[in-house]
Amino acid sequence: MKQRKIGILRRTNYELDKTILDSTKALIEECGVAKLTFTAITAKANVAPMVVYNRFGDLEGVLDKLVEKDIEWFTDILDDAAKSRKKLTSKAYLKRVLKAFIMKLYKDKYLRQIIAWELSENNNTITRSLAVREFMYRHIISEYMLELKDKKGIDVNLVLAFLFGGIYYIMLIKDKHAYWGIDFNLQNSKKDLHDLVDKICDLIFSYNTSEKDVIEMNTKMKIATNMKKEGLTSEMIAKITGLEIELIQGLQ
Repeated sequence: MKQRKIGILRRTNYELDKTILDSTKALIEECGVAKLTFTAITAKANVAPMVVYNRFGDLEGVLDKLVEKDIEWFTDILDDAAKSRKKLTSKAYLKRVLKAFIMKLYKDKYLRQIIAWELSENNNTITRSLAVREFMYRHIISEYMLELKDKKGIDVNLVLAFLFGGIYYIMLIKDKHAYWGIDFNLQNSKKDLHDLVDKICDLIFSYNTSEKDVIEMNTKMKIATNMKKEGLTSEMIAKITGLEIELIQGLQ
């Protein structure tokens, strides 16, 4: 009886790269970048060390390719929001981006590990990654935040740095400990963050340095609140007061 020959597993260059990068990503999600080793990658991918050397050079080369491949996550968030841009105000667009940003970081542990690595190390890969993200931040401001940029007394760069930076920190600290007495891993905390995004954006876009305008806005808000209690629809209240429907819907 003839014995069957055991075939050798052959993979294309594309399949090899994908296996190596997917294995690296899984290891990073599990233990972070700091504990990542070349040996662990080759074992996880089930490839000879020389194969990885030939494809990527060294550990930094693997990370460089992986980060380059995954940098589009933030671009995807902006593109998704931009698809509805014609139907959205600047405020609604920012709300959509911030909420998608929060949910992405909640769901993607690998991404949180990468961000933690960016904060703890300094190399060419990280520099390029941050530069690309900085470009996209600027894209938000130049394309969609003109209404906010034109407001006197508002530094739109500072505002967005504060908002995005705060979200970054909360997403990184939530796996370690409660923050300000809040367990951000709870489902209701996710909803609370989304509600907070609505309120902060409402405040920012309604901001005006004119005392007269502030008094007028407060008066309209009180009138709108009373109308809402009387059962008037948000559309009718908006027509009477001139307030945005989204702002009216957030009134208690």
